[in-house]
Amino acid sequence: MSIRNLIYDVESNLHPQAYEDTLDVLKNYVSTCNKQKDVHWVCNSAPGQGKTTALKALTKELALKRAAIPLLIVFNNKDTMNSYYEEINEFALGHHRPFLVQYLNEDNFTKVYDEIDQYQVLCITQQRLRDLRLGHGDSFKIMYEAKEGQRARERLIIIDEIPVFVNDVDFDISSKDNAVDWFDHLGEVSSLDEEDVQFGRILINKLIAREMEVGGQITKNLFRYIEGGESGVRLNEILSKLKLDTAKREHVDKYNWFLKLLRQDNVGVLDRSKYGTKIMCAEAIDYKPMGNVLILDGTSDLMPSFYSGYIMKEVKNYHNYKGRLNLHHRAVSTSASSRTPETVELIAEDMFKLRTKYGEILPLMAKRDVQRYIDMKVIAGNQISLFETKTIRDFAESHGEMPLNIFNTVGKNVLSDFDSLALLNLPIRYPSSYKKYAIALFGTETNIRINDGNFSNWFEDDAVQRLYEEVFMADIVQLIHRCALRNINEATPVHIFLYTNQKRWVERLQEHFGLPNRNVTKVQLKSKGQEKFIIDCEKWAVKSLEYCKAELKVNKSPFGVSVFSTAIGGDKFKEWLKRHWKDEIKRGNITEVFEKVGVAIRVTSAGHKKIEYNE
Repeated sequence: MSIRNLIYDVESNLHPQAYEDTLDVLKNYVSTCNKQKDVHWVCNSAPGQGKTTALKALTKELALKRAAIPLLIVFNNKDTMNSYYEEINEFALGHHRPFLVQYLNEDNFTKVYDEIDQYQVLCITQQRLRDLRLGHGDSFKIMYEAKEGQRARERLIIIDEIPVFVNDVDFDISSKDNAVDWFDHLGEVSSLDEEDVQFGRILINKLIAREMEVGGQITKNLFRYIEGGESGVRLNEILSKLKLDTAKREHVDKYNWFLKLLRQDNVGVLDRSKYGTKIMCAEAIDYKPMGNVLILDGTSDLMPSFYSGYIMKEVKNYHNYKGRLNLHHRAVSTSASSRTPETVELIAEDMFKLRTKYGEILPLMAKRDVQRYIDMKVIAGNQISLFETKTIRDFAESHGEMPLNIFNTVGKNVLSDFDSLALLNLPIRYPSSYKKYAIALFGTETNIRINDGNFSNWFEDDAVQRLYEEVFMADIVQLIHRCALRNINEATPVHIFLYTNQKRWVERLQEHFGLPNRNVTKVQLKSKGQEKFIIDCEKWAVKSLEYCKAELKVNKSPFGVSVFSTAIGGDKFKEWLKRHWKDEIKRGNITEVFEKVGVAIRVTSAGHKKIEYNE
């Protein structure tokens, strides 16, 4: 059957061969599942190569063939699910198949839930699949097509985009993340009396605070603090009164985690940082026991740690990156602590200049920075609506779509209208996110400490560092593909402006996309303070050169001169180097300026800086 017979109104930007290759994987998955069980595949077809379109085509082909193969199709956002459902439902009505497809979410739950097992194809969100795997809801009702008078048939699972792979919570006694928020909610829906609520709140907080005070890196059962006493007996009685049926999932999950902390050792990890202490709990979610699973993830090759046990099905990447994609490194520090008013103003001035050359550029930034970039006109007037919080009515009409920011671009099809994106900071998550991934995948004994002072490894543990790099690369590659680059048949150039001082990520992206040097530019953004810093670099470089030349005249060593920084400029030079060497971009400036005059800086194994020179 040809592509034209399989799909209607195919977008002009669909690459025929990429589409066919992706569809072949879907077909092979279905045919393989007819022959064997425990089929667990992941399809690595690059973003923009027609995975969702191929999924629609597969569904239509099965329907036309009257193939009795039930499917559970899982989407990572409601917009994509609704788009799939609307097209397939229209097809079903036109072919007199009223029970071909249905979707299930909170909007239609009460209306359709009783009959969802009558439909051949059922669509749900990734969050609902996660909940099912964690024991929430009737798994049989979702996982099986069970028409009256027929044998129930297990659905084949197809997951669009990477699913939720980690179940995690934090327990923090600060106001930011209350350790008893779950208890308050469950107490309310369970109609606990005020005396029980107060007793439970105080005791739970005390138990968690006690563990934070005396515990090691890994938690031990909290019940040991109250075992054999009246407090333990009463806490058990109170917990037994809690009703979970009508409670919110997030609070039930936290309740379950607390029970584990209460009864078991080695459940949580105490994360101590300058921001305080919290107990982090995390476990991997394994979907393989649910049946046959195919995951459609175009960045799965970048995240091998998450796909252990899955067979990788590669689809050739047909994107013309060399002919279209251009990376522009705008070198400036944009970490959370570096985004000062001065830095933001520097970025704004640069964006105004870039727009005179490249036209419209869509900037993306952290959520907390949106308003100040609106105020500074970096977010253009016609772009503001993309970043605004929806009203309740707008929220419903947009199928739950949240305002745009650098961490929320999923389902934002409007991004494909832009040939140029500016990432005003990198999409690096909070350290706790990567730590919880590590705990889930590697266990509670994993060293999750931050590697202060090390510029190449953020984490002390090499496995955790690799995991962090995997997640970051997958995040940023997905983000870059959401612009016009995903329109695979177009030839228009695409420009990505990366505001960061971490050149290694620009280099990693250049390597990943296979870009020649001509496709990558670098511009150092300098404020008045930075210009002064370069002048200081030049002064110390000249002074170092003069000192080394004088030493070489005296010693006349064929191996040149190698001296500590204190020999050249005393503690003043030593402290200047130490202070600025911590900043990657300043370290690069120092190295570059010193090398221009013929002087090198070598860091010893003990971390000391030695100035080296040879004629």
